Amino acid sequence: MIIHILGGGAGQLSAIRRCRSTGLTSFVTDMNLDAPGCLLADYCSAASTFDAEQTIAAARDFQARTGSKIDALIVTGTDQPVLTAALTAEALGIEYFLDSARAALVTNKKVMKERLASAGIPAAAYCFIAPGFDDSELEGLQFPVVVKPLDSQGQRGVYRLESAAEVRMRIDEVLGYSRCSDILVEEYYPSDEITLSGWLIGGKLHIFSVTDRVTIENPPSIGVCIAHHYPSKYNSRLPEIRRLTEDIIKTFGLTEGPVYFQYLIGTVSSACADSHDRRGGIIINETACRLGGAYEDQFIPFITGVDILDLMIKLSCGREADADSAELLSAADLHPGRVVSLQMFFCAEGLISSLSGMAEARELSGVIDGAFLLEPCTEVRSRMNSGQRAGYFIVCCGSQAEADEIVKQAYSLLRIDDENGLNMIQYYDKMLFGGNK
Repeated sequence: MIIHILGGGAGQLSAIRRCRSTGLTSFVTDMNLDAPGCLLADYCSAASTFDAEQTIAAARDFQARTGSKIDALIVTGTDQPVLTAALTAEALGIEYFLDSARAALVTNKKVMKERLASAGIPAAAYCFIAPGFDDSELEGLQFPVVVKPLDSQGQRGVYRLESAAEVRMRIDEVLGYSRCSDILVEEYYPSDEITLSGWLIGGKLHIFSVTDRVTIENPPSIGVCIAHHYPSKYNSRLPEIRRLTEDIIKTFGLTEGPVYFQYLIGTVSSACADSHDRRGGIIINETACRLGGAYEDQFIPFITGVDILDLMIKLSCGREADADSAELLSAADLHPGRVVSLQMFFCAEGLISSLSGMAEARELSGVIDGAFLLEPCTEVRSRMNSGQRAGYFIVCCGSQAEADEIVKQAYSLLRIDDENGLNMIQYYDKMLFGGNK
């Protein structure tokens, strides 16, 4: 069986390795043929995961060259290729768990926001503008605002701005991350962020995890994630989070497969889409139907016992979850006494001379994985989006205090040195449970 995996980056390596270990043939498309997944895959071709026409052409060329039929498509760890996969599946007559219309709902912010608004789902007040916009088009929104491309990911082109003049100054830059002709402008909502990972079977939601998504700002850039903490400090609001998630699922007509939703939980008074003050209110920020890009395929099995990568492959191949997985799914909400601290660290500006300590950090009790994502001689620039992440490691244990101690030990070992021998790794107290109260 041949599995077409869209993307060959760090977020797809687990899927590629799983194909190899289970006897499945992997065909990877990525615009960078030097991506680690391309080197690991059985076959690879050059095609942007954002470009459906390129991906369809590459898939057809692969089938013609090999005389073999692609049996399934998989997207993990990345948002926009979900639409590319749906369009490719339709063009090639391959079964996929989303049609292109539903895939557009979870990948294009214009389609997404309009559908959410029509259903009365709480979200930040917004409008869409194009170059040459008139200031009057922003009337009704309170500054500061957040501007976003309609069809990008990883916080690329996402900025908090204080005036219409700043929006005008940034709009072309934002469009540089997009294939669309307009951008999204939202009211800034002072908040904490959480991420929900779950799975749908026959429209029924099974929640795997709700994590605190710890972010850092480098104005005007915002929302860049540096850690995920499980369990969330907002666990007491899980019933409310579940109801809102189920409302969105119903609104979008989703029935099968992964859901990966990001919510904002208000910390001060702010206006929302319904124009009511929602102090502490939960509003939807992003929706996706794929395995998360925060290494959830590695830590969710620790939390729940559910192998979500196995579920994803079976779903993509048109097979149902086996009885054991179905039983685990039914109990997925019940997993006390398990703690996860995912660390996703960045570097200060400078030229990387050497990297060390990851092998030692991975040997620490409780660390289940970790890797550097940059290489020596990389010129690190000011942090603007997740594409500049320097590395990660995952801690799984039994208490928040234990997790914090392991995280501290790991950072004491890790080094990314510049030409002067200074450690460039950026570490913040809020990356600990104890610093994110």
